[in-house]
Amino acid sequence: MPAGESGLLSGTQKRMLFDIASHVKRCRRRTLLNAPLQDDEKEPPTWVLFTGNREAQITAVKLLSYITGLNICRIDPATVATRYIREAEKNLDRIFADAEASQVILFFDEADTLFGKKTWIRDPGGPEVSSGLRPLLKRMERYPGIILLSAPAKDDIDPDVLRRVTYVADFKGPGAEPVED
Repeated sequence: MPAGESGLLSGTQKRMLFDIASHVKRCRRRTLLNAPLQDDEKEPPTWVLFTGNREAQITAVKLLSYITGLNICRIDPATVATRYIREAEKNLDRIFADAEASQVILFFDEADTLFGKKTWIRDPGGPEVSSGLRPLLKRMERYPGIILLSAPAKDDIDPDVLRRVTYVADFKGPGAEPVED
């Protein structure tokens, strides 16, 4: 990572990124030390939400990639949210198969377009989940790595998605301290 880029983040923000990286490394080490896990025993994903200043978010994404040694796979919301369900499912299968094989950080940039409150509809028999997003959420819950969401504000993300998030960092601006949940 270029030396000047991490100057946008405070010491507290950088420490939080190291905490996330340490958590992920512990999970990966535990998985490697144990006997091979069955599909239903896979390590749960680490969900991270970055909000606030866009430039600081992007810098944090790059720094997290650098610290963990994992590449970033940016998920384009248009690829996932297509009106053709079979095409979307094929895209998801391909994206997740490639991501698991490569062990990358799945980066849902502009996550509010997929997981925002306005994109969800109330299902009379169940939780508030858009029927088109159910397969995506189920697939994300099985991903054994980092799932990184970025949005302008935490309130832009639906509560059903927020309950899955492990770490939240609100980047108020260059050098501002993050608000952690």
